[in-house]
Amino acid sequence: MNAPRVRLAGLALFAALALVACGARAAHAEEAPADSALRAYVRSLSDSTDAWFGTAAAPLDTTGLDSALAVGLAKPPGGAGRAGAGSQAHRWSMGYGPALGYNRADGGQLGLSASLGTPWPGELRGRAQYTTGTHDLLGEGSWSRSWPVRRWHSSADFRVAAGRATEPFDRDDFDAFFATFNALVYGSDRHHYLRRDGWNASLRVGNDERSLTAAWRDQLESALPYTTDWVLFGGKPDLAFNAPAAYGRAREWSLHALTTVPGTRFRAHADYWTSDPRMGSDFTYRRYQLGTGGDVSLGRHLALVPQARYGRLRGEALPQDALFLGGVYSLRTLDRNELAGTGRVFARTDLVLVDELGALLHLPLPAWLPLQSGAFAASGAVWGRDPVTGAAVATQRDTPHADEWRSEAGLGLSWRPGIPDPTLSLRFEYAWPIGADAREPRWTLAFQSFVNLLPGR
Repeated sequence: MNAPRVRLAGLALFAALALVACGARAAHAEEAPADSALRAYVRSLSDSTDAWFGTAAAPLDTTGLDSALAVGLAKPPGGAGRAGAGSQAHRWSMGYGPALGYNRADGGQLGLSASLGTPWPGELRGRAQYTTGTHDLLGEGSWSRSWPVRRWHSSADFRVAAGRATEPFDRDDFDAFFATFNALVYGSDRHHYLRRDGWNASLRVGNDERSLTAAWRDQLESALPYTTDWVLFGGKPDLAFNAPAAYGRAREWSLHALTTVPGTRFRAHADYWTSDPRMGSDFTYRRYQLGTGGDVSLGRHLALVPQARYGRLRGEALPQDALFLGGVYSLRTLDRNELAGTGRVFARTDLVLVDELGALLHLPLPAWLPLQSGAFAASGAVWGRDPVTGAAVATQRDTPHADEWRSEAGLGLSWRPGIPDPTLSLRFEYAWPIGADAREPRWTLAFQSFVNLLPGR
């Protein structure tokens, strides 16, 4: 690492430690609030938004709107009564747009997507794409419907879909937008891909606090070749191959539960997948994953954000069902999905100074640039892997050996733009490895929430 980066890292470390110390002294001087310090900071973003955007972002004065809405529903324009209003709600509606993608297996994915709202309950959606690398057609058609479950203050959402798609091996941490962007612009997509042909269905019942989802799929899984090595700004892909997937028909049941832990600001999730020849499947495996995360206030200025996840794959160790470790969703000092196995455990804790640095340090930062600083420590392990090929292998062990752990610590800055989700932030972090191995310190840039291991993060 060159001298300027060393000096920059040292300056960042000194500044972060000084800020944490200031926050700690303030925490002893003031009584901790009942609500989360981190959530209080998110609420304060509205003040910065108002200051920057002016009256366009000012809270709406809703005085009289409820009564006006009631009158409008009872007597809508044109003199129609409630029957007329009901007929207005059940009209045909249509939307459409591009469906674009890119990866080194398919090459470019060029096509269109469309949605159709019908007078009958539910919505129809469709997508069709042509791939420039494999010269193939991809597409999907789906029907979905939602209805309220008032007894549980929830809703039920049903969806069924059929078609042909290219999907990643990593079933837990994949973002299609960023994977496409990285592959197209920098060639830094480190996912492997397979083809799935068939249909799937799911039913979710729940709300923002808790939910339960049951799903079924019947899909033929097959390998994809490595076809495309060009990158928009030159260079070559980081991985000049696409790992082969196991061929066969997968018939699989899965259950997914998400809940808020009572009396805390933590959430927990559990996921279970099962496939067996007794269901007509060519594969036999059981895959499950448990996780939790949340935040704890340490006075008015500091928040502690711990999170952890444990996963296990039993039966056949298929490449497309392996558990991966490495990258911005786990250990930043490892490349994305650098380690794969049939067992995985990972934990990370962030210490966040929730005060805006501009106000704290009296810096003339604009209102649209609310910055935070923080420090973190993380540790994880993958087991059940071939040390030569790196592929996942079957194992009876449910815990890792001591030499399979990898740890790191780091410092960083985060910017919460407040759009499209106030919990998301652009995180610029410097991480260094802990322990004697071949890893090196590195900078990372990620757009994610602090609790990033939960579904729907």
